[in-house]
Amino acid sequence: MKIGIDFDDVLAPSIINFRMHLNEKHNKNIDKLYSDEIAQLGMTKDEFFGAWDDFCNTEKHNNMLPLSDSINVLEYLAQKHELYLISARSEHLFDSTMHWVNKYYPNLFRGIHLVNRSYKDEEIKKSTICEKYKIQIMIDDSLKNLIDCKNAGTKGIWFTQYLTSKKNNYKDKDIIIARSWIDVKRQIEKLE
Repeated sequence: MKIGIDFDDVLAPSIINFRMHLNEKHNKNIDKLYSDEIAQLGMTKDEFFGAWDDFCNTEKHNNMLPLSDSINVLEYLAQKHELYLISARSEHLFDSTMHWVNKYYPNLFRGIHLVNRSYKDEEIKKSTICEKYKIQIMIDDSLKNLIDCKNAGTKGIWFTQYLTSKKNNYKDKDIIIARSWIDVKRQIEKLE
C-alpha cells in the first residue's frame, strides 16, 4: 500500500514545542494550543506564521524527539509499504523539515510533499497529493484533511494522541482513530 503521513503532531510533537517557543520568545502564556486556534493568541495571521517560521529554524525544533514508537513502526511499515510524507508546511521550510526527517527517519519516505507553497498563497490540498500519487491511506491529526482525502478516495487514520476526548468521537468507516503509533500499526495490519 501507499501510505501518506503528516509531520506536525504525527511524527513530531510540534505544537507543544511551538507553544513553549511562543511563551519564551513572544511573551505568551499559553497552556494549550491547537493549530487551528490562531485567534486565541492575540496575533495576526502574519505574526503567527512569522513565529512559526522562526520556531522551525530553532534548536528547539531541530532537537524535538519523534513521537513514541513512530520510528519502529515506520521502519516496520516501510518494509511492506511505500511511505510518503505529506505536510501542510510551507515549501520554504523544506530544508529544516528535511534536516529533522533525515535525522530520525532516514530513507523511509519515497517522497516528501510540503503542500503549502507560502502562507500568502492558497495551499495545495493533501487530497490532491493523495490522488496524484495514489495514496491509499493518509495518517493525519487533522480531521478536516482526512475528510477531504476520504472524499477523494483515500482512507484515513486520524492520529489523536494530542486531542481531547470530546474532539475525537467522529465515526466513519473510512476514517479510523489511532491514539498512538502502536494503534496505527494495528489498524494498518487490519487493512493489509
